[in-house]
Amino acid sequence: TFDTSAIAEIIGRVRLADAVAIGPGMGRSAAVAGIVQHLWAELLQPAVFDADALWGLSQMDLPQRAEHAGPRLLTPHVGEMLGLLPTDFLSEHLQPDALEHAAADMARAIHAVVVLKGPATFVVDPQQQIHNETGNPGMATGGTGDVLTGIAAALLGQHLQPFAAARMAVWVHGRAGDCAAALHTERSMTATDVIAALPQAFQTVLATEA
Repeated sequence: TFDTSAIAEIIGRVRLADAVAIGPGMGRSAAVAGIVQHLWAELLQPAVFDADALWGLSQMDLPQRAEHAGPRLLTPHVGEMLGLLPTDFLSEHLQPDALEHAAADMARAIHAVVVLKGPATFVVDPQQQIHNETGNPGMATGGTGDVLTGIAAALLGQHLQPFAAARMAVWVHGRAGDCAAALHTERSMTATDVIAALPQAFQTVLATEA
């Protein structure tokens, strides 16, 4: 469990990190929301917010989310993205690309990178956007989103710019998923299989850059 009295200790510990991943496994409570919101506002380091951290952010008004000390990267799936939007969004926006437009608007409003996870994951910041072309339906299984969060945080920790880190993380994550599917099939692959395929995926990136 989490307690807001631990915020000072948490901030002190993460000061040693080059980048931070926040959200997976935290749970949902008033204390979690308070901690997430404090970290969002106060952390100087680049930070990835995913899973339960996105729920914590959904308890903040949009203008509050625009106030943060360091670079921020959000990785919502469709359901989490809807939670970050006004409650009347679905009744007013029915076109298929509505969520992508909303993600782009949010990226501009809160000065952050938004990674909208899906069949063609959409990566957007206030200036640029791309659709990712790697990955497969077998990746819609428990834990694969946490893998993406870890990859993105690792790349931020190597001092890539947030959009570049997000773009590479999504591509490598999808490529590893494709490698895992080739070995295990889309039907039976797991998040652990995706992790095991990461070296092969990164080798592809390095070969492309050579």
